[in-house]
Amino acid sequence: ASYPEVIRNRDDVVEILGRICHWYQVNEPASPLPALLERAQRLVSKDFMALIKELAPEGVAQYRSIAGLAVGEGT
Repeated sequence: ASYPEVIRNRDDVVEILGRICHWYQVNEPASPLPALLERAQRLVSKDFMALIKELAPEGVAQYRSIAGLAVGEGT
């Protein structure tokens, strides 16, 4: 199978992550990497605040405070 020499966009990233995930599922079925790669695929299109909410929800209030954002602002 071929892959692009240059990753052009997020869709390329998601596709390549999917290929890597599939390889692990077939060749290393006990590996936890497919679950992590699938999560990474879901995160590719999220903006910064959505990433904070997904990865460290307890850090949202701290981020808003540091950034000087009011509640509901910057969501």
